Amino acid sequence: MKARKKIDAKFIKARQELIDKGIVKNKTDFAAKIGSYPTVIAQIEKGVKSASISMLIRLATLFREDLDDPVFLSGYDFSQNNILFVSEASAGPSISVELKKGLDRFKLPELEGDELFAFKIKGDSMYPTIEDGDTLVCEHVLNISNLINSQIYVIISSDGINVKRLKIRKEKNKIVGLTLISDNSETNEPFEVDFSLGLHSSPSISFYKPLKRITEKGLK
Repeated sequence: MKARKKIDAKFIKARQELIDKGIVKNKTDFAAKIGSYPTVIAQIEKGVKSASISMLIRLATLFREDLDDPVFLSGYDFSQNNILFVSEASAGPSISVELKKGLDRFKLPELEGDELFAFKIKGDSMYPTIEDGDTLVCEHVLNISNLINSQIYVIISSDGINVKRLKIRKEKNKIVGLTLISDNSETNEPFEVDFSLGLHSSPSISFYKPLKRITEKGLK
């Protein structure tokens, strides 16, 4: 908790520094540039909320050359960025080469080298395994034959970004369909995927295997 408060204090200090230097116009402009709202920043300033990982990533990637102290998370390095931060709006049915050019990037010491993808999770469908606001750092599963039964995956389709546990259906050792299951099954019904139709009849599905989970308490 003390570490988070120190990060939040640096976050607010960085906002004021950017305003003083004229890099952002005011508090509202700062909030817009890091993908947030003035009311949320005010709650962080009052100690009611903490700055999210997506805010810190945007702050570090957009303004790291403008700030006197650009490192906001111990152990996080933004100088060589191999992890792409994917938002619901930027994903679409897949992440194309063109889309990648516009994505914010960051780096984690344990996950250097290969291109990875970070997704901020919304909702409680996977609670308590994954909580609302967690960020999953994932690798792209290029071949569906490499999907593992009962494992959790981030799934991108034209329906958006979903996080589900997979139950794999096979015929003659070939995957023919999936059941997508929520860990919070009391409020979320499982649904079926037939690869002849796609997810909710969408023509394109991409799967991403989580490697690390970033929570408000740090990296897991």
